[in-house]
Amino acid sequence: MIPRLHKNTHGFTLVELLCVIAIIGILLAMILPAVQSVREAARSVSCKNKLRQLAMATLQFEGSRYGLPPGTLGFDPTPWIYIPVNGQDFYTNENFPFFLAKNQNTSWLAFLLPFLEQGAIDDRLLPIALQNSSDYLSYRQQFPSAPVWIFQLTEIENVMQERIDLFLCPSDNLADDATATLGGGQPIYHAPTGQDFFVSFPIARSGQDDQPLLAGMTNYQGCSGAFAGGDNPLVEVARYDGAFESRRLRKISDFTDGLSNSVMIGESLGQIQDQERVFANTWLFASMARGRSDFKWKTSRPSGLIGLEMFGDAWVSSMVGFGSKHPTIVSLARADGGVNSISRELDIPTWYALCGITDGDVVGSF
Repeated sequence: MIPRLHKNTHGFTLVELLCVIAIIGILLAMILPAVQSVREAARSVSCKNKLRQLAMATLQFEGSRYGLPPGTLGFDPTPWIYIPVNGQDFYTNENFPFFLAKNQNTSWLAFLLPFLEQGAIDDRLLPIALQNSSDYLSYRQQFPSAPVWIFQLTEIENVMQERIDLFLCPSDNLADDATATLGGGQPIYHAPTGQDFFVSFPIARSGQDDQPLLAGMTNYQGCSGAFAGGDNPLVEVARYDGAFESRRLRKISDFTDGLSNSVMIGESLGQIQDQERVFANTWLFASMARGRSDFKWKTSRPSGLIGLEMFGDAWVSSMVGFGSKHPTIVSLARADGGVNSISRELDIPTWYALCGITDGDVVGSF
């Protein structure tokens, strides 16, 4: 009789299978944060490289035009007095000099296009968009059929829709964010209260305000200083004026604090509330950003917004302040072309001194 050979068919038990799954899960939990950290590090490096390119283009502009580009072709930076008139205000009443649509509101980024290998886009811009010596209201007086806002001109609309990757931080999803109202604006100074505010405008088709336009956006803004920039009657505040001003061209010689001690460009997120972006800057009409953000002078917590710190993040951010979606840092470009990352825990005096270009304050290594 031939004996039978029994093949060992022993397999995994349920307990062994569950153990293996648990071990794999633990390994993935350990590996994924490391992978995400490496990816974020790469995105941060890419962001800094973009800031460096913008800084170098700004300095090239200064070398050829004898001044930095204007921060915006908005209102000339004189002290503001906000007085409502017959239910309307300076921003919406065309009969008053502070009517928003009076100006082109073109951002500093538009002036840099030829220095960023974007000459083809620059060639498509109407000359009025870059004319510092004139305003859009003067243009409309020559062409009565022109729409109320400059961004409603077909030629401007076509350019505004261009997405320029250099203007976008890779750590943010700004280009794919469909929740935000797109627009631009300008930080302003409110003389009666001595506070800085921000006046903004959404972009929409002519005669169809409820139908917003698609537009290329930006994560980078020029620094107007520790306040709204321009003229300020308060001596303590005025000395913290910044690299960019409305309709004024700063010169390198104006940076008496030293180029390496002065912030020129920084990251921004637009306005974020409860993790939802509600307003974002278009690159063609991007506002300037101020170190003061929405805060009272020398404070880091504005009334009514408890928990909001000086620099914005993915949870909450000010339209007129600096911020990023990098976990702990915000990247900035200096006036000498160098780039640094600063901690969100930076103290207020140091931050103001970095934003100001003529304050005379001594700051540590930056």
